[in-house]
Amino acid sequence: INAEYMGELQCNNIGENGAKYLAEHFQFISNLQTLKLYNNDIGDNGSKYLAEHFQFIPNLKTLNLDRNNIGENGAKYIAEHFQFVPNLQTLELQYNNIGEEGESIIKIELAIRKCVQSELNIYGKIGDFGVKYLVDHFKYILSNLQTLNILYGSGFGKHGLKYLANHFHHLPNLRKLNLVYD
Repeated sequence: INAEYMGELQCNNIGENGAKYLAEHFQFISNLQTLKLYNNDIGDNGSKYLAEHFQFIPNLKTLNLDRNNIGENGAKYIAEHFQFVPNLQTLELQYNNIGEEGESIIKIELAIRKCVQSELNIYGKIGDFGVKYLVDHFKYILSNLQTLNILYGSGFGKHGLKYLANHFHHLPNLRKLNLVYD
């Protein structure tokens, strides 16, 4: 079986039980590179089942979960398990209900994954919540960061800026800080 192209199950209404069944069998398609589950109503629980089994599909490059009634919790489950799909290049979550917090977490986790050891770029709205989430990572995985770019309408206010400034001590190597259009 050429599992590289096997992952198209769009518009089949598999629901969370179908997502669970599929995820439990990822171990048999470990070379899977594309998984398209567009419009299947998997919800938060279905995305949790998928995310918990990402370790069995480390070659995944494209994941389409558009129109699946995924909320903030589902987005968090996915983001928390990104480390198991190191080759992921495209994640599609349009027309879900991930909310501002879920969207912020996804953006930050993806940016951190793409982070060259010394530079982190975040584009788009993350809000005060996103700044707090980002700062909480400083002490664990971003301590060697030299350049931090938060660009183009991240939408955080004085509370987010204050939180960011109060945690600069976790960034002893920071040389450049760019906050553009905020």
